[in-house]
Amino acid sequence: MKTISAIRYRDASYGDFDTTANGHAADIYVALGVLSRKGKDHLMCFTKKNNKPHRGLLLPRGSMVRKTATSRPKRNIARNNLVGVKWEDVVHFDNGSVPSSCPVMYTEGRISSFNRSHLIIADPETIKLQNGKRISNHPKIKPKIYIIPLGLTREITIYEKG
Repeated sequence: MKTISAIRYRDASYGDFDTTANGHAADIYVALGVLSRKGKDHLMCFTKKNNKPHRGLLLPRGSMVRKTATSRPKRNIARNNLVGVKWEDVVHFDNGSVPSSCPVMYTEGRISSFNRSHLIIADPETIKLQNGKRISNHPKIKPKIYIIPLGLTREITIYEKG
């Protein structure tokens, strides 16, 4: 019998908050299930069917919240800079269709806030990438802000100083 684990993780979020997003941060979520590795990612299985994962989460390695704080050194980015951020998203799966890897996302917009745990991008445009090519907008309706935990980021590019 596999051990049930409780994990804490961060995921990106978006919304129609004021662009300063005062009081908003990258939320910490809790998930219970059987934890395993899938390539470089973590697989949290909630239910199984025919001894295969049926429902759960595929989480990028950087999404996990550890008991001891680890800081990812990133250069400080000033407010109002126009940036492009490539990052990995947490994905929920159902009906046994486990993704092969976490999707890569790309968000462009102006920095509203930047700290040790997350960055907030105002007036964002976000697309889902596959093999380096755009496959869809995410979300379909454009939000006012996007909150991206730094643990999910792969690359941050500054296009224009604010």
